[in-house]
Amino acid sequence: FDKVGEAAQKALRQAGDDKGLKKLSEARNGWLKNRLDEVTGATRAPVDAILARRAATVRSLQSMAKLGGAVISSVTDLANYASELRFQGRGFLSGVGEGIAAVAKGRPKAEQREILSSLGVFFDSLIGDITRTGSLDDSVPGTVGRFQQKFFDWNLLNWWTDSLRGSAALSMSHHLALNAEKTFDQLSPDLQRVLGFFDVKAADWDHMRTAGVKTAEDGALFMVPDGMDAQRADMLRRYINDRTYTAVLEPDADLRATIRQGTRPGTASGELWRFITQFKGYPIAFTRQVLGREVYGYGEKAFSQGSIGGLASLIVTTTALGYAAQVTKDLLKGRTPRDPTDPQTITSAMLQGGGAGIYGDFLFADFSRFGRTPLETAAGPVFGTAAEGISLWSGMVRGNKDAGDALRYALDNTPFLNLFYTRVLLNYL
Repeated sequence: FDKVGEAAQKALRQAGDDKGLKKLSEARNGWLKNRLDEVTGATRAPVDAILARRAATVRSLQSMAKLGGAVISSVTDLANYASELRFQGRGFLSGVGEGIAAVAKGRPKAEQREILSSLGVFFDSLIGDITRTGSLDDSVPGTVGRFQQKFFDWNLLNWWTDSLRGSAALSMSHHLALNAEKTFDQLSPDLQRVLGFFDVKAADWDHMRTAGVKTAEDGALFMVPDGMDAQRADMLRRYINDRTYTAVLEPDADLRATIRQGTRPGTASGELWRFITQFKGYPIAFTRQVLGREVYGYGEKAFSQGSIGGLASLIVTTTALGYAAQVTKDLLKGRTPRDPTDPQTITSAMLQGGGAGIYGDFLFADFSRFGRTPLETAAGPVFGTAAEGISLWSGMVRGNKDAGDALRYALDNTPFLNLFYTRVLLNYL
């Protein structure tokens, strides 16, 4: 990193490009350095381990209190899944059907897991990784971490994510194998374009289609890296992983570097920033990785041919699924579903389905009767909950809040009580 940066600075200096030299210097000490720190793990190395553990524990407790219905919000993954397959030259509606079938089947079984392993796709639930919630806490230590893992098992988010992600990777591998009889020039333009993102050229494709096709026990064909040389095997793994983690969205390293801004856990600025950005990684990832793909991914210019159709399919489907998620939550709470013709309902459904995602569980949730100011909402769940507690205390002192408000506040902020099925029982009681 330093060697390349110094060579670039030398070239700019020799060219007399003072403006470029200044920009490069700022980048090396700013956004480029932040990305280097992200991929080397520097942004996950705590300065004060005790402070980092305690802060991560607080955020974990908020996750377990606020994300009980996350799997319901995640129904919009079906639209993301289908839009990624469409981007690769396949049908949008067939992609929705494939996603539904994947959820119905559940997690991939033994042989399929071996194929996924060879492709470098692993189930996050098996390693305790929950970065797809957008919390950006890479790990939570000790007992709290084990409880958190159980929580995401019990709220079905791990099962949902593993099922869809495994299906997406296997589907892409299968699709490549079905095209193995074609030369690179005979592939669909969409598939050629996507493979081109990973530097796959005609000679690479010839090697991959010759050495990489495997027949599974059930007769299905998959393209796997086992028989390929190292360079082509890496191309295949990068393609499968990158597109899988977009189909079933998770904030990537570039986005995490942007959000963390080079801050480290166990520092005042690092923990404050992590509190403020809790749950926000997902909507930013949607904007950048999904909407950005539809706007810029079809050609050298924005909104190239295919872009408008992709955006239209995505927006309509995510809005419909966002409304379905809201109706489901209303029914679980014993409420009359919102009027689908109300402009406010349409707006909130678009946000829920098209970017708010899991953050919508916090953003649109009716966690209390006290309400939050926009500033408290923007500050994240921890500060918002603290503000509610202060409002509750102030109201009880003045006499306009009672024990019922205190009980409701306690229930809304107690881990595991807000699982979508346990809360139904609590509401009934």
